[in-house]
Amino acid sequence: MPTLRSKYHDIGNKVNIALMGVGMARQYILDMASGQADEQIVKDAAAGCAAAEHALLELDSEMARLKSLTYRLIDPDSNLAEIVSEVHLDNARIRILVVDDEEEVCLLVEDFYRKRGFCVDHTCSGEAAIHAIEGQATPHIVILDMYLHGAVDGLDVLRHLKRTAPDTKCVVVTCEDDPERRRKIEELGPDAILVKPVLPAHLDARINSFVAGIRI
Repeated sequence: MPTLRSKYHDIGNKVNIALMGVGMARQYILDMASGQADEQIVKDAAAGCAAAEHALLELDSEMARLKSLTYRLIDPDSNLAEIVSEVHLDNARIRILVVDDEEEVCLLVEDFYRKRGFCVDHTCSGEAAIHAIEGQATPHIVILDMYLHGAVDGLDVLRHLKRTAPDTKCVVVTCEDDPERRRKIEELGPDAILVKPVLPAHLDARINSFVAGIRI
């Protein structure tokens, strides 16, 4: 029997393809605006737009299915407890690791996702984060603060994560205003970068997009 997560999987993939297509098109347009345009760049820009358009058209049909699911939540004859239990059962298979040297922040984020059924743990140091990543239960998602006290900082953790667990999704949280350090972060390829102060809704939107695309 398909779970809610499997139903959402295709939606997550199509959103990611659409966002990639938009990002590609945007970069090519910027290249053209800066005078670097050539025939290939124009073709690539058109291809990026086409990929985004195709994904969005497919997404429209997937969203119609999702809408039908939401009707279950407002249907007076539906079993809300059963639906919530199904979602929590799905979420329990997703491991999230929160890495921040402020334990209060870790506990707040951990509590928020635990209440939704996720398997959540936290560490307050880079060394502990690397140990957790190398453990038998590698996290599916890491929420990583860039500034960590100690010998191992956020850049070290991100570098290790991308080398040893490339399939793990990583949300980087930073107050970075140093262009050179920001460039180093971007080069390591985190799946998302959020600048402090981070709104909970923005973080949750990223986590939800990752969860939708994870197959367990």
